[in-house]
Amino acid sequence: LVQAANAVESLSNVTLLCLDKTGTLTTNRIRLEEARPLGDASAEDLEAALGAYARSTAEPNRTVEAIAEGCRGEARPVREAVPFSSARKWSALSYADAPGVAHILGAPEVLAPHLTERDALDRVLAEWTRRGLRVVLLARAETDTLHDPTGEPALPERLRPLGAVAFREELRPDASDTLARFGELGVQLRVISGDSPRTVSALAAEVGLPGAQAAVSGLDLDEYEGERLAAAAGGATVFGRM
Repeated sequence: LVQAANAVESLSNVTLLCLDKTGTLTTNRIRLEEARPLGDASAEDLEAALGAYARSTAEPNRTVEAIAEGCRGEARPVREAVPFSSARKWSALSYADAPGVAHILGAPEVLAPHLTERDALDRVLAEWTRRGLRVVLLARAETDTLHDPTGEPALPERLRPLGAVAFREELRPDASDTLARFGELGVQLRVISGDSPRTVSALAAEVGLPGAQAAVSGLDLDEYEGERLAAAAGGATVFGRM
């Protein structure tokens, strides 16, 4: 925006500004904070599975790179792959050396309806998102088919949770001052992110965003229409899982 000649004049008319989180409130650096096994998986099993996943995927992102830095493991031959997308919020691999098995890595809220057991995950999520940690889930499916008959990615059913992984993001040192200055100028702020609304809300509160606790999930907004949608959108400051 500031590269445009009329940017300053345009900004003088702004009353509400929408921000993302990663790279704006936070830097682009994330690190693996903790990997916690779920179900009957051991810590060693989880680390090996995460390390192999991170080293086997052909399309790594910052999350996968942080996993590779924090978990040991060996690359495995890939049979079928689904790359991560912000629309799906999950990625998956099946391995040529393990027929009938696939690993899925994604947003806990998206994978949760497909899990065979989720009580332990819900407890971990509540603990970590309250601390502003970013969380992904690794799960196992008894299948090596990751696409439907039309070739579109298809999330398998009856996923067995292997473990949850928490990441810590570094807040920008000037984020609090910047948000405060917008407040002094009478500009309202909204944060829109692909991460969990609870995680984003905690981080936004840490940098002093007014109304940071008023958060809503895009997964819920998908189910709303009309006045209910308008009320949810108008009443929230933080929008997660968008």
